[in-house]
Amino acid sequence: MPPPDATYSIVVRVRRVTTEDAYVRVPVTDAVMAADLDADGHRHLDGGKVMAEARRLAGSGTAAWQVQEQEIDLHPVQDTPPDGR
Repeated sequence: MPPPDATYSIVVRVRRVTTEDAYVRVPVTDAVMAADLDADGHRHLDGGKVMAEARRLAGSGTAAWQVQEQEIDLHPVQDTPPDGR
């Protein structure tokens, strides 16, 4: 028989998702310009190239990330904890 002050518990697996945001400055260089001239004879920014460069810069370690929100929810897979957890 367990001692009178014994307690019991159930292990529930949860997860925390943190969303962060940052602003990055994308330099306007030939690398982010459209290759061809438009009908007006000017070169314009290539939106896809700008966004690709923004992603690269965001992953370079120089972006000042800030937590936007945190959500804690039940993990969709409930199983026993691995050893050491």
